[in-house]
Amino acid sequence: MNKLSVILGMPKSIWFCLNSLPIKIAIRLPVLVSWRTKFKSLKGKALIETSEIRPGLVKIGFDGSGTSIYQPTVIENNGIIKFHRGISIGGGVQICTVNSDSILEIKENTKIMGESHIIAKKSVLIGANCAISWNTQIMDTDFHKIIDCENNLINGDLPVIVGDHVWIGSHVNVLKGSQIPDDCIIAAGCIITSAANKIVESDTVIGGIPNRIIRNNVSWRM
Repeated sequence: MNKLSVILGMPKSIWFCLNSLPIKIAIRLPVLVSWRTKFKSLKGKALIETSEIRPGLVKIGFDGSGTSIYQPTVIENNGIIKFHRGISIGGGVQICTVNSDSILEIKENTKIMGESHIIAKKSVLIGANCAISWNTQIMDTDFHKIIDCENNLINGDLPVIVGDHVWIGSHVNVLKGSQIPDDCIIAAGCIITSAANKIVESDTVIGGIPNRIIRNNVSWRM
């Protein structure tokens, strides 16, 4: 992120902050937004979950990989987004809270790379110090309802929880009801569902469809 890109994005940074944050916090511009970013909806609110309020605690649309850095990030916030400090959301990412009671929380120093999709209809929590690679999708809903012969809903929304210091590889789908423990590595191309909650452990590499533990007692660093 260079000075020119910050200057070009200043009108949208100001617009996002004034529309989403309390005025005393908004004027400090804790969220900086790239000029390429598109606002599909700013009906909801944003919260800055830190006592230290300063410019650029959250950066949206500046980073990425390959051509994704030139793609517009899309924000559709109809609910509540809780930002902690040191968050970077890359180019081409789509962030969505579906309803007024939807909650998305992203904790400190987490990076979301280009062209990923994060969708919260009920609740999505992404922990601290995570790395989410490109073209990853995290969502807590199927959007469409499935009804059985007795008119019962059988695919209700379920919260998603991603622990601290989790590395999610490219082209991963994390679906409703998933709970990923701290210090995990999710291999590229995985589909993580609530069924994986029974086998996924901390300090492991998870891969394959269906998911399996590839290796135990591992760590990772950027």
